Amino acid sequence: MKAIGYLVLSVLIIGLSCLWSGYALSILWGWFVVGTFGLSQLTINSAIGLSLLVSYMTQPYDNKKNDRSPEEALMHVACKGVVKPAVALGLGWLVRLFA
Repeated sequence: MKAIGYLVLSVLIIGLSCLWSGYALSILWGWFVVGTFGLSQLTINSAIGLSLLVSYMTQPYDNKKNDRSPEEALMHVACKGVVKPAVALGLGWLVRLFA
């Protein structure tokens, strides 16, 4: 039963991470790509799709044995899903201050 809970929580975390990443990408795209290259603004849906596509094509598959407990693995996924887009937005905001 505990495994089903981890599975449901993982799917929820991944879904929320996709939304957060898509939002971050759409903001960064608007800040740096729209004005620079004259391209259209990305919707959050398009940004999520683009993010998934790029991740699919660029992230290598890690088949090493992982010694993390299920709780640690969930926390890692959650932190990565929250922190990575937040850092990108924060750094992008700082870059915009100097533009």
